[in-house]
Amino acid sequence: MLLGIERVMDAGECEPGRFYLKLNYNDDPSIFQCVKVGDDDDDLMALWLTPGTDRPLGLETIPDHEPLVALPPVHIRVDAPSMYASNRTTAIRPGMFLVSNDEAFVVAPSGFRGYSTINISTGLPVPKRWAPDWLAFSRWLLVIEDNGEEIPIASFGETSGS
Repeated sequence: MLLGIERVMDAGECEPGRFYLKLNYNDDPSIFQCVKVGDDDDDLMALWLTPGTDRPLGLETIPDHEPLVALPPVHIRVDAPSMYASNRTTAIRPGMFLVSNDEAFVVAPSGFRGYSTINISTGLPVPKRWAPDWLAFSRWLLVIEDNGEEIPIASFGETSGS
């Protein structure tokens, strides 16, 4: 039984909402979430999550026929004191991490001067006129659980204690 990963698989087997790792051009692991962007089952894209870069979020095609690591369920740890904006004070813009009710969203650049708001709890985009109450946070982490321990796999913003 594997711990820390579920399996190695082909990119053509990606499932919406799941998180994956692949080696980038520098042979460093890169994390992405498979996102369903249309009505057809094959309308899938990769929401790239690259903390510490000038473009920490991006919506691009899923790499073809490359081996990927399927991660176990990924959770989002939010640093509550990093709250900095709400739907009543700020317009949504690319790069934001939002929480509405009990779901997490990211605003990823998409196309020329555009953006897509993606529900990273489900891997589905939300309508452009999406307008629930939300709060934005500047620090958050993607974590997996392994034998009851949280293991960070990606950290955005300066997290507490670092």
